[in-house]
Amino acid sequence: MNQSELDLNQWVTIQELAKRYRQFSLSQLKHLIWKRREHHGLARCYRIIGKKGYINLNLFTMWMNGELPEQNGATDK
Repeated sequence: MNQSELDLNQWVTIQELAKRYRQFSLSQLKHLIWKRREHHGLARCYRIIGKKGYINLNLFTMWMNGELPEQNGATDK
């Protein structure tokens, strides 16, 4: 676990992420999260706490850029 995973300011709800970054619709983000086990590294960006799901902005950005260790050398099925 690195420092960006521990910074609570980096964890936002999916609704908040959709509001901040209009290029993603809420339904697109929900679909991504539902299929997070199929996308290498995406599960690392998402946590469920209570009844809410949170996404780490730094890790999500790294995932979008293909920079997570899980993505390096991983092949899609």
